[in-house]
Amino acid sequence: MPEAIAATSDLQPLSVRIVAPPPFGYDESELGRATHQVRLNVTNPNTVAVPLSPLTFRFVPKREGVEYTCTVAPGNIADRWPSTLNPGDTVTAERGITCLTPLPGRYDVDVHARAERGGEDTKEHFVGTFELTIKPSKTPPVPLPWDSRLLVAADATKEIRPKEKSGRLFVGVINASKGDIAATPFRADLHVSQRGKKNAVCADFSVDLPFTRSIPAGHMQSLDVPLQCNFPQEGIYDIDVTVSKGDSRAKIGRYSVRVIVVPVIPIPRPPVYDQQSIAPPVGGQT
Repeated sequence: MPEAIAATSDLQPLSVRIVAPPPFGYDESELGRATHQVRLNVTNPNTVAVPLSPLTFRFVPKREGVEYTCTVAPGNIADRWPSTLNPGDTVTAERGITCLTPLPGRYDVDVHARAERGGEDTKEHFVGTFELTIKPSKTPPVPLPWDSRLLVAADATKEIRPKEKSGRLFVGVINASKGDIAATPFRADLHVSQRGKKNAVCADFSVDLPFTRSIPAGHMQSLDVPLQCNFPQEGIYDIDVTVSKGDSRAKIGRYSVRVIVVPVIPIPRPPVYDQQSIAPPVGGQT
């Protein structure tokens, strides 16, 4: 049973039942960041009505002892909190939480609640834990060979037009340890091929990844760099990415870019009528 909210010597505390979101697939395009819907049912277990204030909830995901981050998505809170909660009644709060869950696996999310109004028990209370499962993807984060405490994940622009150099490679470095780690620069080596074609699309090339700042425990540092390749025609292109530093190398995955021609749809012009003057009928007759 989860701990309850605002207990007194005369009343049992309110109880909270958490309805957890279903398992979620690792989102490569967001480097593991995702929004989940959580339902919290607050019930009065007493035989008398109790006063009730709106509650603020805080969510803390943990994986293998490392804390990550969740924030309540703004603009989606539409709770209707009664001023009192009758015996046995339940009020439901819906929350969309955006979590940085950069590694596949199980996260235990601790939930804390606090009354919003002053003059009452505004101390934060632990109300329970729910399990959040992130299912693996085809290209999960890979430990850096020169520092296994850090993992690297990547993705690429999904769609571009032929001969357009707007494609980008997105790279994130994740600190999966319990302490801060100073990130250091390294390199990404890229090989681009078009599906169904034997010839290389462009020469293999490298891009510098200037990671330099300290990464707190359970956080991710990300950046993006241009794809230095002229994709010549429509089709699907595969980008093989290897990260390297000195003699250490690790292949992190293959990412696909779709090159499409967007048809130009002509905008219909309004009809133009002949603006001839029409003489009025003589004598009122047509």
